[in-house]
Amino acid sequence: MAKRKPLLTHVERQLRSDGALCVTFCNASVRRPFQSYDDLLAWGLEVGAVDDSDGRRLAAAAAASPGQATGVLRSARGLLARLERVLQTLAGGQSPGASDLRELNSRLRRAMAHRQLDPAGKQWTWGDAEDDDLDRPLWPVLLSAAELLTSEDRRRVHLCVGQDCGLFFIANGGGRGRKWCDRKCSNRHSSRVHYTRHLKPVRQKWAREKADRQRMRLAGYQSEWPLKSEA
Repeated sequence: MAKRKPLLTHVERQLRSDGALCVTFCNASVRRPFQSYDDLLAWGLEVGAVDDSDGRRLAAAAAASPGQATGVLRSARGLLARLERVLQTLAGGQSPGASDLRELNSRLRRAMAHRQLDPAGKQWTWGDAEDDDLDRPLWPVLLSAAELLTSEDRRRVHLCVGQDCGLFFIANGGGRGRKWCDRKCSNRHSSRVHYTRHLKPVRQKWAREKADRQRMRLAGYQSEWPLKSEA
């Protein structure tokens, strides 16, 4: 694969280290939706869901089977929609819908069938060196979703209230009741509130006074203009 520029912003990288991979997966679509299988694979490489050797193998497999790659992309978008609904319900203090859980369970069973010990028997791996399943970048996402839903972190999922933000985050730091994904988003909100409450009324008053002065000057000029003689 050709070398790509980093896809995640500083905030998304920070949330990646502070949250779960399934949260990072949903956040990726907020700013840059997946337009192709290459986009999905590049994301998986950047966040560590896929290593370099798997990435090269999957890129070659996708190029050899573009129809299958397109199908996996549609599957990824479907999973994305499910996870977004799940995270939104968790952020609202509710439980996920039964249909979303059934779909996640179905996908999770297929993903976990590829979970195995490495040749040394010391750690878990996803598939083997010959596994060319194009769903590979989604398997860690599904495991992450299962771990999130079965942990106390499910109570700490929030949706940033910052204007034009829309990122999910897990409030492990900065207080469980925090409303913003990071300090910059909070500062922008404070600046907008200060402008709306204090600066905007003053500027509106100045604009009205300026318009009144212009109308008064115009009225004075009109009083000095000679009237046209009647024909």
